[in-house]
Amino acid sequence: MDLENLMQSLSLNVSDQSTRNFNVTGLKIGENHTDIVFGEFVNKHMIVATQYGNIGSLLKVTVDDVLNGSINEPVYTVQVVFGCVNDEQQAAARFIAESLKIRKPLMLFLCLKDYQISTVNTLVQALLNYTNV
Repeated sequence: MDLENLMQSLSLNVSDQSTRNFNVTGLKIGENHTDIVFGEFVNKHMIVATQYGNIGSLLKVTVDDVLNGSINEPVYTVQVVFGCVNDEQQAAARFIAESLKIRKPLMLFLCLKDYQISTVNTLVQALLNYTNV
């Protein structure tokens, strides 16, 4: 099942009033084809990034502001909703949210063949180029 059919089967209606931005793209990261789905909703963001053709693990990234002197600094927290997640995936999820400066909760389906910094950086650049984040 490709990602567009998957999203339709999950009943995400891109014409829904609560959806502000929705993009689907594919690109090569290293030697691996990567499917990317980005959805911005009124109360959250959703990203699917897969090199295996399935949605993989689901992580929820939230942001809180912490007062550091007279400056508010964002602190990102990663929670595993389902799936098997390792430290590299959690670090990648935090890096993606920080790099995109996401302020709403992020539901991140992450299924990459590797989590090297070059792979995650390329993914972030693709998200910046193909979305209105």
